[in-house]
Amino acid sequence: MPPKIKYPYEFDPKIRKKADEYRAGRRYNFLIFAGLYFAVMGIVAVSGFSSWLASVLPYPWHVQAVLYYTVLFLITAAVYFLPLFYFHYIYEKRFNLTRQKVTAWFADYAKYTALSFVVGVVTALALYAILPLPGWWIYALAAYLAGSLVLNYVFPYIVTPLFYKLKPYKDGAHHKKIISILRYAGVSDIKHVYVANESQRSVKANAFFAGFGSSKQVVLFDTLTDNFTNDEVETVIGHELGHYVNKDIWKDIAETFLRMVVVVFAVDLVLGIAGQPINSIALFPLILLVHHFISLASMPLINYHSRRQEKAADIFALETVRKPKAQISAEKRLADSSLSEMHPHPLAYLWTYSHPKILDRIKFCEDWVKKTLAL
Repeated sequence: MPPKIKYPYEFDPKIRKKADEYRAGRRYNFLIFAGLYFAVMGIVAVSGFSSWLASVLPYPWHVQAVLYYTVLFLITAAVYFLPLFYFHYIYEKRFNLTRQKVTAWFADYAKYTALSFVVGVVTALALYAILPLPGWWIYALAAYLAGSLVLNYVFPYIVTPLFYKLKPYKDGAHHKKIISILRYAGVSDIKHVYVANESQRSVKANAFFAGFGSSKQVVLFDTLTDNFTNDEVETVIGHELGHYVNKDIWKDIAETFLRMVVVVFAVDLVLGIAGQPINSIALFPLILLVHHFISLASMPLINYHSRRQEKAADIFALETVRKPKAQISAEKRLADSSLSEMHPHPLAYLWTYSHPKILDRIKFCEDWVKKTLAL
């Protein structure tokens, strides 16, 4: 057990009060960014700017698509920048959740923006290569599925190293214990546990499994290994292992694919009544608006499914690690370290919460103990 760590952890009343204030402000983040997206794309689409921009950009189509997307991306990035900087840096700094200097934040922002641009421009090129084809939605869905698989596979090789320095977990004895938990759960193809230097960015603790096939890896934040007991760390790993064993990554890919089926047919309908050629780059903002609207409208259903997955992962951790006292302690410590609120607003919970309420997660553990003792 790391030294000077209070165990079992209990909620800090001062932090609980601070968490309510923090989360109330964070709700505006969701509303502001959703509103800004619809405003920007709506204005571009109906003001005539989109048609004008398409008319002045040179052909061939792939040059036009890249230049159009670049202009649209720059407009969106400019509109988003100030609220993004406020909510993701100033607001986090105000509540002592970030440890980054502003220069480091800008470096991460630049990398994230560049990565988003590359993914976006490739998507735009693929879409406008496909749109002229008869039955374009079939090819679009196939391309989306292939892209999702590729991105999930390369995530540990490209995205993680872009933002984190990974080092092998140095606690040899505990490393062996973690590997034994993986083996007990039937995971035989992960041999190493890595630690990411999250402490240079924030105080928030986490762990995650990433990739599939030969790219699979398990990563612990150093904010987890340094500030939680070994038993607590094992319960967090057990939870993430639950997602892995339950094949939640594949379920999520299937879920987003089904959502994209709805999106492409809605896009086909909208493009059909737009009064312009279906492959006109000027219609791109309409495509983005349809996608964004369906994504927002489906969030309650998606989050409901996610919360069920999280509950199943919690139960898996209990049944695999079998340390309910540590799991409850870890849940409380995680909630305080990230300023999670106990009683979220019902609409916020419905639309934005991918995880169960913290008190519900604790109750899962307590109910599991009662059930186990009764057997």
